Amino acid sequence: SGFNKVQCFDEELEKIVSNKNRIEILLKRACFDEEFTLNYQPQVMIENGSMFGMEALLRWKTPDGRMISPGEFIPIAEETGYIIPIGYWVMQKALEQLHDWDEVCENRPRMSINVSAKQLMERDFIRNLYEALLRNKIAPDRLEIEITESIQLEENQEVKEKLFKIHEMGVSIAIDDFGTG
Repeated sequence: SGFNKVQCFDEELEKIVSNKNRIEILLKRACFDEEFTLNYQPQVMIENGSMFGMEALLRWKTPDGRMISPGEFIPIAEETGYIIPIGYWVMQKALEQLHDWDEVCENRPRMSINVSAKQLMERDFIRNLYEALLRNKIAPDRLEIEITESIQLEENQEVKEKLFKIHEMGVSIAIDDFGTG
């Protein structure tokens, strides 16, 4: 808090900091393929109840069997930069699943994945996105990326250019958690 100040010990704050540190250590050691899973939430047309797509939702079960909420670990992953490899893992696994479903289903649903601001700003994001689509034989118009409204769209020319390139590829872009940020 600065110089010439007194700070009293706060038990609640200590619990929060300890939990954050524990999650950060677990994230460092996490084996994505063994601990992370994707759940798929259907996206349904209101008019007729038909499913047109799904959203890939990340879940984490630690080696000791504890489920850690995305609300707990995503902000820490964002802060530490671990969100970038996690985001690419989600992208690849979701597109692999879409490809597998294509092999056995006539219906060709869309897949929606969340992309963090840090991942979007990665130098190779667009190339990695394109290669993941190609590798899994998924048409770009079957993918939607969801970005949080916290990304400063109006003030950041680089973000605008990337989103424009993604749109040109044929990938849809949606604002996630609209109205909450």
